[in-house]
Amino acid sequence: MSVLESEDLQDVVLVGHSYAGLVVTSAAALVPDRIKRLVILDGFLPEAGEVAMDLLPERAAAHYRESADKNDGLVIDPRPLENLGVSDPQTIAELTPKLTAHPAKTYLDKVEHGLSDLSFPGEYLLCSGWSTPFLRFAQRASAKTWQVSELDADHEVMVTNPDLLAHHLLYPANQPVETAP
Repeated sequence: MSVLESEDLQDVVLVGHSYAGLVVTSAAALVPDRIKRLVILDGFLPEAGEVAMDLLPERAAAHYRESADKNDGLVIDPRPLENLGVSDPQTIAELTPKLTAHPAKTYLDKVEHGLSDLSFPGEYLLCSGWSTPFLRFAQRASAKTWQVSELDADHEVMVTNPDLLAHHLLYPANQPVETAP
């Protein structure tokens, strides 16, 4: 948020993928006047007071807890890309060495600002080409009148199908802005 304020950014398109859905939802609630569009890409869409670890499917949460315990509670090792629906061996070979651990505490902190704190609807892009754990967040978005779109892609769509993602992110930007009479 400090970048939005220090650079005096306006009409920002804020996109949060996976865990970052927690981050961008809170940011949008705090500085709504700077946000043009909020997009959650196959990620968490929290309510205030929720904890990321509790929002995970039990199998993933068990992996995260086990990994954090193994790493003195500091970090969570990356999950194998195959668990995220990535199947191309070349993509897996190229990306795996670039994966980094995630700070464990971020999965244990309560979210301060959530969906109900937003003063505007957003968009939810659900990647349905894998066994996504994020369907309930797409449903949560839909219940709040957000636009929800399905992408036939795995969780790492920005790498495995960037053209599809770009189309969904850029298409609304090319539409005329409606103004009140």
